Amino acid sequence: MKHAKSLIPAILAVSVMTGAPALMTEPAYAAEASQSAVAEQQPVAANNGVHTFLSNVDAIDHEIAALKDFQKKDSTALTEKDQNAANQKLTYLHKVKELVYESKDKADFIQNVKAAFPNYAGENDLEMTAAALFPKKQEAPIPDTGSAQDIAAIKKVIDQYADSITNYDLKEAERIWQTDDRTTFIHPRGNEYGWKAIRDHFYGTTMHEHFSKRHLYVRDISIQVYGDSAVAVFYWDFPAVFRTDGTEVTTHGRETQVYERTKDGWKIVHVHYSQMPITGEKQGF
Repeated sequence: MKHAKSLIPAILAVSVMTGAPALMTEPAYAAEASQSAVAEQQPVAANNGVHTFLSNVDAIDHEIAALKDFQKKDSTALTEKDQNAANQKLTYLHKVKELVYESKDKADFIQNVKAAFPNYAGENDLEMTAAALFPKKQEAPIPDTGSAQDIAAIKKVIDQYADSITNYDLKEAERIWQTDDRTTFIHPRGNEYGWKAIRDHFYGTTMHEHFSKRHLYVRDISIQVYGDSAVAVFYWDFPAVFRTDGTEVTTHGRETQVYERTKDGWKIVHVHYSQMPITGEKQGF
């Protein structure tokens, strides 16, 4: 890569975000780095060590991937101190991404980031990032219907469902699914008929074999109870790491779940999920 020496100080100036001193000690390098980084698609920190604006989770993933790629390409040119600073930036980005899903709103996100990084510099950029990541939400189009007890019980099942995927916990899954041949699951990689197929193919192959790490976050839940049956619809976010090569991926989508009331509580009898709508011309049909 051209200008490898020039790029290093500018890229690693991001260490100020973790409370460490900036490494951008040569302003001329920073100017040159910004120009060559644009041409070569390299991640560069904002001038003067101020955190760059992150518009969405995809932007965070791009920064992570670009920094990892830079580390691999220029490993021989980076000093130990440079590598440590780069790793600090990666740690920061991963934590910010985690807090996006764990925070309930813009104010909570800002508070959580400040708590995680008390020496964080660039509060204006933090405010802008929070505003972009947490736009004002519209009310759910359909209010929940059913008793408060049923709504709470089904929401607990949804939480357990998310945990069973995140932790690959089959015992947890068996507690919330109707484990017979009537149960069905439709997802982007196939259709599963019966609990055994869901357990082996979806949990075992799609989730566990493909990903070394995964976390299913659920939001904007709407529940309708119809006597001894119920339907829930919600949105989800799914950051994960491929087991084969460590590549990180984040997907987003929506899901419908159908439940049956049993003597042991509400059980999942059907799931259908897909990614977010495709609205381009001649797409999504």
